[in-house]
Amino acid sequence: TLVSSVRAALRARQRQYEIRDSLRARDAALAELKRERETLQVVLDNSIVGVLIGKKDDGITYANQAILRLLGYTADEVAAGKLGWNDINTAEYAEADRQAEEQMRIFGTADSYHKELRARDGRLIPFLVGATIIPSQESQGDLSQTIAVFLTDMSRQKQAESALIQ
Repeated sequence: TLVSSVRAALRARQRQYEIRDSLRARDAALAELKRERETLQVVLDNSIVGVLIGKKDDGITYANQAILRLLGYTADEVAAGKLGWNDINTAEYAEADRQAEEQMRIFGTADSYHKELRARDGRLIPFLVGATIIPSQESQGDLSQTIAVFLTDMSRQKQAESALIQ
């Protein structure tokens, strides 16, 4: 009948409006996520604290400019997978790193600790290190997840300490 056809058409039109509104809300949410990501990228890239992101076994997937300058690597090398944890870590701090990994397995984050990283030119640079697992929908405490490492250059402090001792 005509009435049922009109009702069906009205329901279809209402559904179209709902879909349109849903798509507008999704687009607005995506635009907000993009703005937040761009803001975070600026903060990371311009931070005075070094930031490394990657997986324990898969290597480093992101390094900000602060740490790249200190270690003597480039963003292109990181993007190409040419900078791995073994390139910068030293055996001397393997036990401290193991303890940090254990803390991350249990708590998702590790207490800060001191260590030295090897720069491209072989220099050892002292850092205060903090690390955390970046949460994902997979199981918590899984070191196959992405890890963020925060590195504060302690070179000036170490130099000042040496000068005071002398």
